[in-house]
Amino acid sequence: MAISLVKVITLEKFIKSLFLLVVILLVRPILNKKAFRSASTILWIVLLIYLVNPYELKLGIESVKENSILSYLLGLINLFNSCLCWLVNKLGYIFFKLNRLIGSILIFTYLGIKII
Repeated sequence: MAISLVKVITLEKFIKSLFLLVVILLVRPILNKKAFRSASTILWIVLLIYLVNPYELKLGIESVKENSILSYLLGLINLFNSCLCWLVNKLGYIFFKLNRLIGSILIFTYLGIKII
């Protein structure tokens, strides 16, 4: 098993943090009933650390049995990751065009104010 630190794109981190937020909101009521009181606080601290840290841990698993639960989980995680990469590429393209539009509007507005 190999462990490495990987720098993550901000948009990808934002989308992953939304999923983490949904998981926290779903798990919190269960933890409030069955776990200790500070479990909810620990979940929010984990989200905060995740958002502040620009790196993620990447785990490389070399061999997995063919029909084990771990192989199905890894397949699901790989599917999620490929969908996330596709979404980040599409949103990045849209935001790039939107940033160019907003930037040009601001520049023209600034030049218009300077001329008048």
